[in-house]
Amino acid sequence: MRITESNFYSETSHSLLFTCFDSKKQRKTDSFRVHHHAELELGYICSGEGDYILADSRFRAKTGDLFLVRANEQHCVPTVYTDELVSFNIHFSSYFLWNICVEYIPLGVLRVLVCNSPVKHCFCGMGGEILEIKELCENAESNRFEIKLKMVELMCKIARKIGAEQDGGAIYDFTEFKHIDDIQNAIAYINTHLTEKIKLGDIAKNSRMSSSHLSSVFKKHTGVTPYEYLLLQRVDRAAAMLRRTDISVLSLAGECGFGSLANFNKIFKKVTGMTPSEYRKSKQENNQGSGLQ
Repeated sequence: MRITESNFYSETSHSLLFTCFDSKKQRKTDSFRVHHHAELELGYICSGEGDYILADSRFRAKTGDLFLVRANEQHCVPTVYTDELVSFNIHFSSYFLWNICVEYIPLGVLRVLVCNSPVKHCFCGMGGEILEIKELCENAESNRFEIKLKMVELMCKIARKIGAEQDGGAIYDFTEFKHIDDIQNAIAYINTHLTEKIKLGDIAKNSRMSSSHLSSVFKKHTGVTPYEYLLLQRVDRAAAMLRRTDISVLSLAGECGFGSLANFNKIFKKVTGMTPSEYRKSKQENNQGSGLQ
């Protein structure tokens, strides 16, 4: 059974926690479509074999491999050696990481998971946990509570693996984490006003910080700047509409907060590796799952 996009929310704040989806790629050679997004991603290879590019590294991906992609990290699958490569993907929101996982994962390790510092990208021997979550997602509505528990357990296990590779004597400045609630307010404000003209000053005022301070701590907690987050979320919204509707690209640009069609095309291609029209055609031809894969 294929997993279409399934979104999981917090019952208390109604904030997005994570999104699960399948992705299928057909046999290809050196077809580069590098893309990035605002969320932390886990990509598990269910079947097939190919190359996986993450940042400056290239991996030979095979069944059972699990890849960690951090916010704003360029990645793609340029080559598929088998007839098909099937992956199960999970996008984690910053809310899930900093409001849920923070209770169970050391802050220093959580910071490494999110931000740009050396970290292992590929993990083996975790197929059991991933496949269990995938199976639960096939009936997501009935299994939502158990899926959320399994997700926390999965992130804790990955954190332990990463933590074991870090310097056990490292000292972290925990005062940096006092703005977690303010950052979540900033994210909520951006998501609520995604299609409107938003200024950094408006976001900062809502978050009770100066613009410069907001930019600094926002990137420390999410891996991207407020403006990068805004653009990536707009592109993600546009990609979903391209997959699910027949709305014209011109109308879609306006509905997703882009000032002009030219600007929309430029930013969308920079993020996804395709123009909006190419992206829609690709999804229709391949009948792939969700996500900017």
